[in-house]
Amino acid sequence: ISAGAPAALAMVTQPSASAGTGAVFGRQPVVGLVDQIGNPVAKSGIPVTVSIATGSGVLTGTRSVVTDATGTARFTDLAIAGSGAHTLIFASSGLASVVSTGIEVAGAPDAAASGISAPATLQAGADGTVTVVVRTAEGATLGGLTVTLALSGSGNSISPASATTSSDGTASF
Repeated sequence: ISAGAPAALAMVTQPSASAGTGAVFGRQPVVGLVDQIGNPVAKSGIPVTVSIATGSGVLTGTRSVVTDATGTARFTDLAIAGSGAHTLIFASSGLASVVSTGIEVAGAPDAAASGISAPATLQAGADGTVTVVVRTAEGATLGGLTVTLALSGSGNSISPASATTSSDGTASF
């Protein structure tokens, strides 16, 4: 018994659940051909195109690939420029399309919306804490970003000079 003719596309690998705006997804989507009852169909050369199904922004990267000998279409460099919740739709002529699970795209850091708090003055040799909160223009906090502080004046130092923001967008020094 063998699979029937291709009837639909099915998700093999979902794209990353989150990404930064314009950043290539860490996990790229993979779709496959299936017959009318969901059996994988091994057929090469079938073009598969991806576009944004929900959410606003611009999808970048190679948006059309062809299936390989196993009937699988592998996307390698997709990214979304924009922010908020998105889904992708994968389509091929004559086949039922498939929609990905959600991708939450974080906007770019915005200096005006971000903030820093620090002691107004510190005596030489005293410890103090500097806290930075990184936000998008829309006010969403951004985790996983490296923040580096620079000092002015002479004889000043800070250690560590860099920290990674936590899930609430804060980095403390």
